[in-house]
Amino acid sequence: MPVESGAEPGRVYLDYAGFAPVDPRVLAVTRPFLEAGIGNPSARHSLGAEARESLDAARVKVARLCGGAAGGIVFTSGATEANNLAIKGVVARARSGGAARVLLSAIEHISVINACRDLEKAGATVCYLPVDGEGRVDPGMLRAALTADTALVSIAAANPEIGTVQPLKEIGRVTRAAGVALHVDGVGALGRIHPQVLGGGQEGGYRSGTENVPGVVGLGVAAELMRVEGAHQEAARLAVLRDRLMQGLLETIPECRLTGSAGSRLPHHLSLVLRGVKADGVLLDLDLDGVAASSGSACASLTQTTSHVLRAIGCTPEEAEGSLCFTLGRWSTAADVEAVLDRLPPIVARLRALAAPLHT
Repeated sequence: MPVESGAEPGRVYLDYAGFAPVDPRVLAVTRPFLEAGIGNPSARHSLGAEARESLDAARVKVARLCGGAAGGIVFTSGATEANNLAIKGVVARARSGGAARVLLSAIEHISVINACRDLEKAGATVCYLPVDGEGRVDPGMLRAALTADTALVSIAAANPEIGTVQPLKEIGRVTRAAGVALHVDGVGALGRIHPQVLGGGQEGGYRSGTENVPGVVGLGVAAELMRVEGAHQEAARLAVLRDRLMQGLLETIPECRLTGSAGSRLPHHLSLVLRGVKADGVLLDLDLDGVAASSGSACASLTQTTSHVLRAIGCTPEEAEGSLCFTLGRWSTAADVEAVLDRLPPIVARLRALAAPLHT
């Protein structure tokens, strides 16, 4: 039976990549850890033992979802910290024996790019691999770029801005054959790393600091729900909704085109560029009309700069200004899709008409 989301009535939320509503069942399990007494997992009393057991159980659940060993799971505050920990940790270990070289794609998340830039200041060599027009890395090009001093390759499983999924199996075979560590943003596999946060030795020494027990327990429940309920059936449902939205918008809005791969993309993700309008204006009008969407990566949007991802796949500056991203999720419905198809085309037409005198 579907679980009620508690979403605001009348609102259409299509920004799941930015922030996803929490499943009420996750909240139900997390609430006692926030409201009742709970011990520090490092403490030796019974409350501490209960907290450690909860952490261990969550670790097992996340490992089941990721397909790895529970002992290889390191909990952090989020993806930005995890990316920094993995990248800097691996390269710090490698540089103890000399110079290090890092390869990453031109469309990595800004937390990956900035972590690599920081390493570059410290003497590491950073090389960016180009992508094709759909945002995919060529495994053959990666193989040719590997050198004896390459310490790490960083390729995200899927790009959050354009939804393209990378050929990770082929990439993994290339790096494994070369004996080079592979960091994959979004998969949760950190590999062998040098600690970046020093302290009491929590998380196997990789990430010191008292663990966020409520957050970790909630993550464990969410991982289990995703593994059991959110497999192929949910992905297929979202892909149907996404394709309906994509087809409808491409048919009703002139000078609108898809960004990223049409086939090898996340099932819940649709990204487009519109000529003749600015994304900020479109999103504002959509929001006033009850629809929440985005223009790509939530982190990158704060900088107000042209997307490096869109530049890398060949979008013109004018197209990049009109970048829109719709990401569906657990409570997205066909009615949500129809609402966007009803409201977005007239918004774009009106904004283009207002901008027309500026171009005459």
